Amino acid sequence: LLRRWEIETDCRADAILQVGDLNAFPDPARADRLTLKFAAKDPAQLSFPVWQSGGAEAAAYLAPDAPAETRVTAPMLFVKGNHEDFDYLAALAKESDTGAVPVDPWRRICYLPSGRLAEIGAGGCRLRVAALGGIADPDGRAGEGPKPDHYTRDELRAVAGLPGPVDVLLTHDAPWGTVVPEGGSRDVTDLIALLGPAFHFCGHYHETGMALAVPAPTRSFQLDATKPDRATGRVRAGCFGILEWTGRPDGSRFAF
Repeated sequence: LLRRWEIETDCRADAILQVGDLNAFPDPARADRLTLKFAAKDPAQLSFPVWQSGGAEAAAYLAPDAPAETRVTAPMLFVKGNHEDFDYLAALAKESDTGAVPVDPWRRICYLPSGRLAEIGAGGCRLRVAALGGIADPDGRAGEGPKPDHYTRDELRAVAGLPGPVDVLLTHDAPWGTVVPEGGSRDVTDLIALLGPAFHFCGHYHETGMALAVPAPTRSFQLDATKPDRATGRVRAGCFGILEWTGRPDGSRFAF
């Protein structure tokens, strides 16, 4: 999708921001029940090992000698969703105390653990990206029990304590009540009010992409899954957008 956009607009993206459920399972046998159910109809759901190991499909997009029509030069930052190998991601986070951690041979696909900042620099501008992966408990707060798909209070405190400014906040769960009534994360709403990021992006609900009502001055957007319709091949509305960052919030914009 990104390369198609680049070719048709004659523009280059500087980075890719992904809001979770990458299905990061190096061993597909460790996938959860729902992921396995989807993968029975769409094997690409469990293609992460190809990208992690540098297989032929991955090389066609990420390798320096990849064909021009498919070569994507932008690195990707992803946060954890609620369908990942959480033990694997926790081990990745331990490899480095700061920033994002690459998972592929070309160091282009990078995991941004909760509570960390990543800085992207291009064209004389810098973009500071913070992450809170995982989902809230049914009350919209950090998980108390041993459910690995919930973010924890420690992760939440780490995000809240980040030194400013935060330009983009990436979360998997949406602010409370913005996508579904009585659902989402109250903590994400609180973080937006506390940190005041210029932009916030989330996913999780597989609903058509939309702008969300959150405390000003943040502009918040929920993105749909990128999975195409099996009958038509069309991707879902609002699964993909472009953020044009000028280095200051008032001169920047996002469009699906």
